[in-house]
Amino acid sequence: MAINMVGYSYYRSWLTGRVSFPVHQDTATLEIWDKLNGQKDDILIYDRCGKLTYHITMPYSDIQRYPNFLTGLQTTYNDNPCNCTSSST
Repeated sequence: MAINMVGYSYYRSWLTGRVSFPVHQDTATLEIWDKLNGQKDDILIYDRCGKLTYHITMPYSDIQRYPNFLTGLQTTYNDNPCNCTSSST
């Protein structure tokens, strides 16, 4: 899923039309990015148990220039860095 930042709600429909996963809108009331300790353009990758495995910040979250996102996603999916088990999901 993607979380669109507060103040950029006009981008939500643009994002939604370009991805195959849900795009949620953050608000001043929800403060999702603040609760996740994230900032604009950060990428946070969670494992299947809901544990944060990677927090990728700019400039390394630029997926066209750096492989960090793909590496983090593949590692989380294939290597199970947080040792999730079927009983912990």
